[in-house]
Amino acid sequence: MSVYRALAVMMMGASVVLGASLTDDFARANTDYSSNGAVMGAGWRNSAPDVAGATWRINASELQCDSAPNRTAVLYNEEIMLDTKFFFSADVLLKGAYGGVVFNYQNPTNYYAARIRSYGNLYQIIKCVDGKISAVLSDQTTTQDLHADQYYTLRISADLHGAISLEITEAGSRTVLNTVTEAVDSTFAGGYAGFYCLQAGGRTPAGRYDHFNVQTFPEPGSEGRLDDGAQKPNVLFIAIDDLRPELNCYGAHQIKSPNIDTLANNGIRFDRAYTQFAICSVSRTTLLTGVRPDGLGIYDLGTFFRTKAPDIVTLPQRFIQAGYAVEGMGKIYHTGHGNSDDELSWSRPTWLPQAMVAGREKISAGNRTELQTTYPRCEGIPVPWAEFALPESDHDDALVATHAIERMTALKDQPFFLAVGFVKPHLPFVAPKKYWDLYDPSQIEIPSSDKPDVEHFAFASWDSINGELRKYYGMPAKGLMPDEDSRKLIQGYYACVSFVDAQVGRLVDALKQLDLYNNTIIVLWGDHGYKLGEYGDWCKHTNFEIDTHIPLIIAGPGIKKDAVTDAMVETVDLYPTLCEFVGLSIPDNLQGSSFLPVLETPSTMWNAVAFNQFPRGLGDGEVMGRSMRTDRYRYTRWSRMSDGTTVGEEVYDHSGPGLEMDNLAAKPENRDLVKKLSARFDREYKKEHRSLNQQNQH
Repeated sequence: MSVYRALAVMMMGASVVLGASLTDDFARANTDYSSNGAVMGAGWRNSAPDVAGATWRINASELQCDSAPNRTAVLYNEEIMLDTKFFFSADVLLKGAYGGVVFNYQNPTNYYAARIRSYGNLYQIIKCVDGKISAVLSDQTTTQDLHADQYYTLRISADLHGAISLEITEAGSRTVLNTVTEAVDSTFAGGYAGFYCLQAGGRTPAGRYDHFNVQTFPEPGSEGRLDDGAQKPNVLFIAIDDLRPELNCYGAHQIKSPNIDTLANNGIRFDRAYTQFAICSVSRTTLLTGVRPDGLGIYDLGTFFRTKAPDIVTLPQRFIQAGYAVEGMGKIYHTGHGNSDDELSWSRPTWLPQAMVAGREKISAGNRTELQTTYPRCEGIPVPWAEFALPESDHDDALVATHAIERMTALKDQPFFLAVGFVKPHLPFVAPKKYWDLYDPSQIEIPSSDKPDVEHFAFASWDSINGELRKYYGMPAKGLMPDEDSRKLIQGYYACVSFVDAQVGRLVDALKQLDLYNNTIIVLWGDHGYKLGEYGDWCKHTNFEIDTHIPLIIAGPGIKKDAVTDAMVETVDLYPTLCEFVGLSIPDNLQGSSFLPVLETPSTMWNAVAFNQFPRGLGDGEVMGRSMRTDRYRYTRWSRMSDGTTVGEEVYDHSGPGLEMDNLAAKPENRDLVKKLSARFDREYKKEHRSLNQQNQH
């Protein structure tokens, strides 16, 4: 009987991790734990040194050792205590294009090791003794201290000639080790692993280990096919920051967006798509993990999602498992405010334009500086709008589009998943002059500043000096925005939308020129909505329709053209939808639902409701606003984070056009309606917020 030999392992919390061989019988009978690349939790019980080097197979909920039948590894999630004399040693077995790495633990010497075995050749590549991590490749040896409370990623890859590269990075992308050996074995393809240093020097309390995981990689080509013999479709995933449905194809006829309009004409435009959270980081994390904010417990800009769910398999990571080349460029994950990129999500490090921009000669004019960038300053303070001083091709987002086209060209002969993130129209509104000239500020209408009768925490504190727009040069410290500034801001937003539209056109044109268009799924989405003076407010940060309603356009092979759908979908639904579209199994922990039937038949009705949420306040006074959008109403409940007590409610009727202005919950005659919506909220919330799989809860 042959052996399924492809393993990659994630190690968190100074874990003992298994490198095991899975039999073909198991791979056929239990695909969730083998060829589809799913993650499983494994903890050891009743283990002893005599199991080292044994072959293990999975039987129901436990791993069984062939050479020592009384030795088992029970699959579970809880913290466990182990005998301090525990010892286990295992190798990664590689075959053909498979790849993987495993960490071993030997107590009490605090020794971790990762080794590669390929066709009988054994290579030790990394070890950790007393908090110092060493890489050993061929005759090269380097040593580096580990830091406490840091998550580390180990990336191993090999070129076509078999030269193995090893890179270890801390969260935040600081490279700890980076080394390459000579060619050793042309059959090695690569793998990933991670580990977390809990205490100074890398030590962990003897006998205490958390979080055991094994992840399998499939044989290339074994997944991701629409049908037998069909070619894997590529995915072009376009994320646009702060883009509300302010596009011509969405009825905003003052907007010049010809390329996105054409894309909509060649695919499906979703008129009722919603984000789960109206800030960059959480909305993107929700989409890319397939888990809602309450499922992750993340509600801010700075929390790296792997600190909450370290083993979760992200959307791009799922495509890596299926044999895709997966690359990110521009803004995909939010990496500011202390947050970091997720290296496990990409086949190669995320490409950003900052290094190219940093090498430019500085340009100043009077009291304005940094004019060579898309973040110019006046008297040291960022300006809210500006015409880009350099040629259009030097703009950050144009550089991202150029790099994306270069990568399409390089990858055109293999299936790829390219995530391309454009920053504009996010503040500051900086675009080349020709896009400013498309809009006459005198023709721009300033929205009403009226607000509905709502609880004080329904809106962000625009009058606070800490407000997003207040931090920019010349913006008033309190009160409403002057009309002249309002028009200039709106003109700048429109100019940035048209500029990004041009970059989208470049990407689509490149697909056509490379003969890739007919086999590429194109997904274009905005991470959340945006206020341009509505309610007298700016930016996002609320549960209102204008901040949660997003543009979503999908085009590609087998998708209806020139179609519009009223199906209510959420960003959390995109992960399972893309998986199902290309034939990948869907991880059990996802909290969204595949809307593939809508892509096939746009008239199909989908979700009955859409959820979003946003918090207010800090510490003991913090409240969470959770909002449910139904076909007709938006119901929002404000609850204390400490005890769940309801402290406010809002209800808006969407049977007609216009902003949410009349809060029905504030009127006694609507008591029965509010009660019905509240009960429905409880039912739908429970159904839509399924808990994470135990294997992913930490």
